[in-house]
Amino acid sequence: MISISKNSIKQTLKQYLYEYRHIFKKRSFNIFYWLILSILA
Repeated sequence: MISISKNSIKQTLKQYLYEYRHIFKKRSFNIFYWLILSILA
């Protein structure tokens, strides 16, 4: 299996989510972002 560091995954995910941030209200976006991070942790 290919090993990818968690920081790399978080950076990529964060970059991807910020591109689509306009879909969410700021509060909803933040909740969604932390939910995803907690799942990955």
